This record gives sequence, C-alpha cells and structure tokens, in this order.
Amino acid sequence: MTLKIDLEKFKRAHRAFQEYMLKRSGVPFSSFEHPFLVDTEIAYKWKVYQEAKNALNLPKWESWKRQSGRILQSVRNACHPKISANILEHRYGLQHSSEAALYKVKDEEISTLESKLYYFFLGGMDTPQEFGQRFDVLADYLRENSLGCNWAFMSYLAFLLSPQQYFPIRPSRFDALLAYYGVEQKISGSVSWRRYTTLLELAEILKQKLSLYGIPNAIEIQSYMWVVSYLLRTETANRFNDVDDAYIPDFEAELKLRMKQAEERERIGLLGEKFIYEQETLKLQKAGRNDLAKLVKIVSFVDNYSYDIRSFDLDGTEIHIEVKTTTRSPKNDDGFWLSEKERIQAEVDEQWVVYRVWNINTVPTYQNLGNIVLNPHPNWRLQAASWYVKRQTG
Repeated sequence: MTLKIDLEKFKRAHRAFQEYMLKRSGVPFSSFEHPFLVDTEIAYKWKVYQEAKNALNLPKWESWKRQSGRILQSVRNACHPKISANILEHRYGLQHSSEAALYKVKDEEISTLESKLYYFFLGGMDTPQEFGQRFDVLADYLRENSLGCNWAFMSYLAFLLSPQQYFPIRPSRFDALLAYYGVEQKISGSVSWRRYTTLLELAEILKQKLSLYGIPNAIEIQSYMWVVSYLLRTETANRFNDVDDAYIPDFEAELKLRMKQAEERERIGLLGEKFIYEQETLKLQKAGRNDLAKLVKIVSFVDNYSYDIRSFDLDGTEIHIEVKTTTRSPKNDDGFWLSEKERIQAEVDEQWVVYRVWNINTVPTYQNLGNIVLNPHPNWRLQAASWYVKRQTG
C-alpha cells in the first residue's frame, strides 16, 4: 500500500463525523452498527445488492450464453431504478442513465457485449489481482464501441460481484475526499482499475484507522466515506479545512462521548446475554429438564469469569457460554473480538463455547459456534489483533 493520508485531517473529519452521528440520532458512534448510519446508508445498499443479485440470476448464465439477449436483460433488470435506487442515475431516461450502454448496444453486438459481461462476473475469482483485468476488459470494450463507460455503472457492477470488497462510487464526491485527505490521485476521468484501486487503498487505510469500531466491510467503509464527503460540502467544510486554527481538545465532551460509546457497547452485550439466558432456559424447560433450567445462570453478573453463562446440555453436561452479540445480520457479520483471557479459557475448558447473537435490536437469532479455539469452525478463523505489554518484575 503506497497511499498516505494527512492524519490530522483524518482526525478532524472523524470528529465531525462523530458529532454528525450524535446530532442526527442522539446515539454516539461506537461501531459501524450505528442505527443512523445503518438506516440511512448501509441497510438499503444491502437491499439493493440482494434484489440485484436475484435479478442477475448468475447461476442461469451458463445456459443463457446460447440465448442472445437473456444475459443482457438480466443486467438491465439489476440496474432498473426500482432495484438500484439512487446508486445509479436515472433522471434523464434510460438512454442517458448510468447504464445507458445496455440500451445503446446494437442488436448485432448484443452477443459480444454479453460475452464481456459474462467474463466480468464469471471469468474467474473476484480477488483484486484477478478481477482487475476483467474490469478493464469491459471498460475498454464500452469505450471502443462508443457505448459509454462511466464510474457509476462500472463500480455498481463490481459491487454486485462482491459487496464485501467493492463498492459503488460517484467520482466528484470521492475526488473531493481524496483531495481533503491530501491524496494527489483523482478518480474522475477515464474509468480504469488502476484508478479504482486508489479508492480501495483509501478504504483499507480508513479501515485500519477505524479498527476501534470493529472490522468494517466494503459497504460500511464506503458509507463512512460518503458521509464524510457530504460533510465536506456543508457548512462544516470550513472547519475541516481551517488547519491553521490551534487545536484545543475538549476533554469534557470527549469523556461524555466515550462514556456513551461504552454504555452502548454494554447495552448490546447485556441484551445478548439476556437473550441467550432465556433461550437456554426455554430449551431445558421444553425438554422436561426444569431441574437444570433452574440452574442456568448469568455468571458475568456475579464474578469475573471467562465466559458469560453457565448452562447445560439435555444430558446434564455443564456448558460455559461466551456470548458475542451484534446488531448486524448474519450475512453482514465479519467477525468479533475474543480477548486473550477468553482464548486461554477456551484452551483449558472443553465445556467453553461461543454463541454468536445477531440482530439484537430487532429479531435476534443465534448460533452455537462451539469451542472455536480447540475445534476450529469451518466458517470462522482466529486472527491476532492486539498485544498486551506486560511489565517485567524481579
């Protein structure tokens, strides 16, 4: 990664972002599960993705290759205003929309365009190393055949391919963001993978800087970038760019903000423990084990255990449950933090398990992941993320 950003400007922008989140919702920004950010920026993009993915119907494309027009129509459907919402531009009709190329193509050229679209989506892995070439092949074809190649359309297709890695963009907004952070490269102009990777690098830098708030996926970090770019255009812009002002830290305001962030994390965690306590009690009661149901206990209330709940299997075997709770849905869940103390407990305690709870603010669901330290789960892996610096004595 060669991109670098102005850290002082990042801090200024992030403070403005925090203030904006708090002002609009009354809830401090403590994670990318923030209700205002989810409601206004994140949730609808995942809805767009799901509906567009269904409209594309990629599993059918292999058979559709022999039926000219089927693949093209599926991409048109995925780009339709009712699905793509405000991600694509439709104010001036389909011939002048973001996806105008899909309607400008001549009948005799449809099969060629479809082959390029097939290659774009199904021509290999979706890693940046492999996908970048396919991205440029489609962009070059659109330009060479005077069909029109714009950022909104190309980045939208990349987003539909892999929303965990790629995101839609509007070049003017993101150019302003790059310039604010002190990055000389621009996005606007000819569409190319090289230019797109500039934004992907910026997203990776911001992910690292914001790791305190969790591990954001591509749509979450794009939503953060979009909000900051919006703030740059409002009355806060002067405050962003007034770099000559002496920075006077407001410790009282920062203390209040951090206390509210901690309170929100505790609220989410406690709701998760309550939910699992109820589920475990109900499980045992339904099985006719009222004797065991009475013994289920939230041990985190009374002592500093390395798990949260003591429960039982139906045969009476004791289980030690560590509850990890999120407001996200399972499909948007990138992971959770496991402390070193919890990891050590898992290594010596075969009764220790992790329950992952999702959608705690709406309709909670959960899954028992087992002892992911002693018995790695196929869908989850441990990744070192912090260090403890211990003082040496004696």
